[in-house]
Amino acid sequence: MLSAEYIAGFFDGEGCIDIRYRTTHGGKYQRFELRLTISQVFRLPLDKIAEQWGGSISPRRSGNIHYYVVTGKQANALLTAIRPHLLVKADEADIALSFYKLTSKNKSLQSPETIKLKATAFYDIRQARLNKGVASKARKIHNINYG
Repeated sequence: MLSAEYIAGFFDGEGCIDIRYRTTHGGKYQRFELRLTISQVFRLPLDKIAEQWGGSISPRRSGNIHYYVVTGKQANALLTAIRPHLLVKADEADIALSFYKLTSKNKSLQSPETIKLKATAFYDIRQARLNKGVASKARKIHNINYG
C-alpha cells in the first residue's frame, strides 16, 4: 500500500487535476466532471494507485506512456487523501474539492446559479495552471450556457 505522502509527491510531479465540461442532447444538458490523471512510462506505480483508489490505466496510442485516470467520487476521495501533502498542485486541489462539493449535493440540480459556480471552478483551475506556466494558452475555452 502506497502512503498518501508518496502518492502526493508522485502526483505533484506527474499528475493533472481537471474539471471536464461537455454538453449532451444538442446542448440541453451540461455536465461537469472531476478528473485526475497521471502519466508515467513505468506502469507499476500506476497499478498500485489504481489498486488502492480505483480508476483505470490505458496505454498511449503511440509511445510507451501509460495514463491513470480516475473520476468523480473516487477522484474526490484520492484528492482528499493526498491534499494535505500537495505542494505544487495544492491550489488546484482546493478548487477541485470545492467543485466536487457542488456536484455531489444534487447531481440533477442544473440551476443557473449552480452551473455558474461549476463554470467558475472550471475556469479557475485553468487559470491556476496558466499562472504557473504549465497550461497552453491556446487550449479551447468553452462558452458555458448559464441557463
